[in-house]
Amino acid sequence: LLKKNNRFNETVTDYSTTTPETGYASLEPNHSHFFLIDDGTTDNSGVEIKFRGELQYLITKMYEKDGVPLPMICIMLEGGSQSIEMALNSLRMGQPLVVIKGSGRAADIVCAACEMTTFKEEFIDGEFMMRGVLSDEGKRTIQEMLEVCFSKFRESAMVEKLLHNILEIASLKKQVTIYKIDGAEPLDFAILSSLMTSIGESAARMRQLKLA
Repeated sequence: LLKKNNRFNETVTDYSTTTPETGYASLEPNHSHFFLIDDGTTDNSGVEIKFRGELQYLITKMYEKDGVPLPMICIMLEGGSQSIEMALNSLRMGQPLVVIKGSGRAADIVCAACEMTTFKEEFIDGEFMMRGVLSDEGKRTIQEMLEVCFSKFRESAMVEKLLHNILEIASLKKQVTIYKIDGAEPLDFAILSSLMTSIGESAARMRQLKLA
């Protein structure tokens, strides 16, 4: 994509981190490079999420082998409102999601929603499919957790949007792996298990991986 587009010119500049103004954030000092997305708006965070997902998808297709694209996974550790949107965007693109339970905030709310979700057979697009469904009581619990975690959004429509996104994530819980931060299983195994499940590896191959 980048090679074919002559509009992209490499720009390298030094930078230093400072205390940001209210409502702004500094560049992460531990990162070496940044890919900055400009959609023409100002003071509007999160506009890069859809673009980033599409770019990641193109990269995975570039390295496709035997019909299997380059494995891609989303890991959710703590996080805020944008983390919920990024997690949902990854799931919509068929990428598995690993959520770190016990890391706090958005990750713990997503874990709670997935754990309370049960599967129900529904007739969708002419065929019966199993879809995750959260009870009305479960929805109220998740909404209360959102209102506590994101109290600054309490009086806005943002909580309703976050609830809608989390319910969709929970409905796709077959693509979600919950990793307990204090569990005995190593995180790298949870990641590999999630990846291999997503590309349809057999149960035998999973047992071989566990024994390796």
